Formats: sequence, structure tokens, C-alpha cells
Amino acid sequence: MAEETPQQPLFTCLSCSIAFLSAEDQRIHYRSDHHRYNMKRRVASLPPVSVATFNEKVIQRRTETAIMSSPKGSSCETCGKTYTTEGAYRSHINSKKHKENEVKAASRPKVDLVDPTDPETQGQPNGETVAPAAASSPPASPKPSPPFSSSKDVSTLVDADASDDEITQTIDEKIAAARSKLSPSN
Repeated sequence: MAEETPQQPLFTCLSCSIAFLSAEDQRIHYRSDHHRYNMKRRVASLPPVSVATFNEKVIQRRTETAIMSSPKGSSCETCGKTYTTEGAYRSHINSKKHKENEVKAASRPKVDLVDPTDPETQGQPNGETVAPAAASSPPASPKPSPPFSSSKDVSTLVDADASDDEITQTIDEKIAAARSKLSPSN
């Protein structure tokens, strides 16, 4: 007769190489950032990372972000919004809504209070500032999306010695390629 172990894992996550004792534990894992990260690595043909390694990377990234961001956080003058993380700020800057607000702001005449310490506003009547050359030129057309018309354009493998930034870039390229295939314009 075969020996039975009392607590044999019945549920697994193949992407993370983890076994679970209950379906609820498995469901909780599937919603975790660790699982999402390993899914992205799997798309890039990379091996999964352990929970401990993932947590170290998260802590490292948070300290890098904390160093980069100012104590006040980042704010968008155009939209009047403040962001506590650099990632949220960057995402906002790249958003369609922000770009639309920039175009609207560029078309409006800019009137500010005169700041005697600001050399740009000194000598300007009524506190009007001189618009920079970039703001006075017509707004640039939106950048075309990368030409990912076929999966041949995107490499499916990442070097084993690739940095995290290179891995993230490869993942982003693959996601963009997949989205371009799904978009109705193709």
C-alpha cells in the first residue's frame, strides 16, 4: 500500500512554481502582485522568482522611488493634480487627458502675477509672461504608436543577463504588440 501524506498540496500555480493546500489560498495568490510579476516574466520566457526575491525587488524599487520623488510629491501644473508616487505622475503625463489639457492650456493666453525674483516676468506689463517658443508653436501631433504590426517585430527571448529595465521594456513591447493585434484599426 502507498503511504499517504496528511497535508498533500492539491492546488498549484505553474507560473510561480508554488503549491497550495486550498483553493482559496490559490485564488488569493492569483490576485497577488507576485503572481502578476511572474506572469510577465513567463511571457518574456524568464524563470519565475521566489516570494522572497520579489519582496526584495519591491522594497528596492520603493526606496529608489522614495529617493527620486520630492517630499511634496509630483504635481501637474496643467491639470492641477498632485501625485504621491513617481509612477502615477509619469502615467498621468503620458495620459490622453493630460495631453488634451496641455493643448488647451497652450491655446489660452497665459496671465500670471509678476514675481519680482523671476527674470522672465520682470518688465512685463500686467504680469503677462512671455510664452516659451515651444508653447507658442502649434501643438505637435500625437506620437504614432510603435510599429508592432506583427509578432516578428518583437523578440520573444530576453538575454539571461538582461537588466530589470530591459526585461520590463521587452514585456512592454510584447504587450504593445498584442494590443496592436487586438485593436480594431488593424
